[in-house]
Amino acid sequence: MQEASRLGLSTQPPDDAWVAFVSNAKKNIIRQRQGTARRWFGVLLLAIVLAVAGWAVWIFEARRLIPR
Repeated sequence: MQEASRLGLSTQPPDDAWVAFVSNAKKNIIRQRQGTARRWFGVLLLAIVLAVAGWAVWIFEARRLIPR
């Protein structure tokens, strides 16, 4: 560390680098949250489709087993 300062080199990153880092971190967090919302929407949609399909099969089998 002392040798870097003796040579005139800065050991601290410039402020612009920190601003860019924080900006990128914030964008990444927002993307992760959006991906999570989409994933849960997909899970909910799949559960609804499976429930409707199960209900349809149950109705079909019930009608087949009960004579008219």
